[in-house]
Amino acid sequence: MKILKVLLIALSPLFFIFKASAAESAAYNFSIQNPLLSTLIAAANGTSIKYKKLSLEIRPDRSHIKLLEGRHKISIGLFKQSKKAPLVFIISGLGGNGLSGSSLLLAEDLYNRGYHVVTLPNAFSWQYVLGVSESATPGYMPRDSVEYYDFMKKVNSYLLKTEGLHVESYSLMGYSLGGLLSVFITQVDDFQQIFQFQKIVLINPAIDVNYGLKVLDTFYADGSKLTYERKAYAFSTVVDLVLEFAHAPFSANTLKNAVPKLSVLTSLDLKWLIGNSFRQSLRDVIFASQQIHNTGLLKTEASEYKQNARFEEAEKFTYEDYIEKILLKSVKNESFDGLISQSGFYGLENYLKENSKIHIFENEDDLIVSKDDIHFLKENLDSRLNLYSHGGHLGNIWWPQNKQDLGQILTTVN
Repeated sequence: MKILKVLLIALSPLFFIFKASAAESAAYNFSIQNPLLSTLIAAANGTSIKYKKLSLEIRPDRSHIKLLEGRHKISIGLFKQSKKAPLVFIISGLGGNGLSGSSLLLAEDLYNRGYHVVTLPNAFSWQYVLGVSESATPGYMPRDSVEYYDFMKKVNSYLLKTEGLHVESYSLMGYSLGGLLSVFITQVDDFQQIFQFQKIVLINPAIDVNYGLKVLDTFYADGSKLTYERKAYAFSTVVDLVLEFAHAPFSANTLKNAVPKLSVLTSLDLKWLIGNSFRQSLRDVIFASQQIHNTGLLKTEASEYKQNARFEEAEKFTYEDYIEKILLKSVKNESFDGLISQSGFYGLENYLKENSKIHIFENEDDLIVSKDDIHFLKENLDSRLNLYSHGGHLGNIWWPQNKQDLGQILTTVN
């Protein structure tokens, strides 16, 4: 399942400006109307240009974690200009690492516009849990953002000293859960003033964490009704498509070929493919977390001979289980509702209104965003919200209009 996981894990991309209006939304000509399909097709995104893959050791003390030996280094991508240039950090979505396809696609576009770009993992990923996180239980944004900011400072120091990067200014971009994390990181930077971000761009960010995670849990549960044979058929259909377009630039022409090939899949097939990918991300975080701080949550013995069974046990946990049985125990004096409230957008209403550097790209049919969430963004972002009628979750980040809008935001002075 790793091929699909690597491609779907990013299920997240980006872009921004102009005042959102019903007329603009109706005129948007993105050709895929099915949000499940557009979300899935986004998994084929990637880059066609060369970039440097870096492997950073942040925590050498994690090099000998049982069953994860030698896997503690953090993978990031560096797109380096030959001269002094602005630098954009890109934070991937839930479960994503620094080499996720959506991150690389966005980085390529920014690089072609003259920016240095660094692609980073999400805090909610097994690699970050193993290689950076002290608590090894990500998900509480006030805590994650402070730790992640320190991680970014270490990455930046490495780039300046070891890679010889000459930086004019800094901007921050995050998609999906990485978009939500980016807002909290921006608040940390307001206090520490290390980067003083010129622009903060959020693409399809998670707004209400509880709502979004329930959607993913429901997709997985609904998809579990499929037979093993049907799951295998759906998986092979997507893999065949991914292999076909792996080395070709994603465009409207490739889309014409992709959609008919996926038309054999039902809504339930698509939900399972998406839900299963995110459930595997959760499984990997729980597995890594318990290898670092074994609380006895997983009853299967942590041994080489029972590793698969331990993974299978970890996969039974829902996102709601994770919050209630793992995350809350690592956050003192906090309730479920309190944790959700402090880790979402709704508690940041005034900050979003006042910070003119923050721009958001969102789709009205985003799978993890409710109608109330869309209304909240309209009320608080005004002209800094670029709202599209279609695109699912990150399904349209490669679309020409999205790229054009992104370019205009980057070059606009606040």
